Amino acid sequence: MNAINEEPEHQEIEALLPWHAAGTLSRRDANRVEQALAGDRELARQYDLVREELIETIHLNETLGAPSARAMERLFAAIAVQISNGRATLNIRTADSISASRA
Repeated sequence: MNAINEEPEHQEIEALLPWHAAGTLSRRDANRVEQALAGDRELARQYDLVREELIETIHLNETLGAPSARAMERLFAAIAVQISNGRATLNIRTADSISASRA
């Protein structure tokens, strides 16, 4: 394979790194990434950075906590206003299930 054909493949593998770090790739794509990582130190370094970023992102999201009950109430109130003003549509079954879950 010549350098012209290798460059798009390298870019594709590089683009798959975040999904590989999250464990969401198909077995075929995960194997492709693993093979590329084994043969490319720079790509392996980039993968380490991707994994670090993923870990930091997960940690940050976990420290944020869940939205408050008040935030949910404000959201549903804003949706109700939009529906009453005719700016939004909502399936009746969906609205019923939302109402039931809030009761």
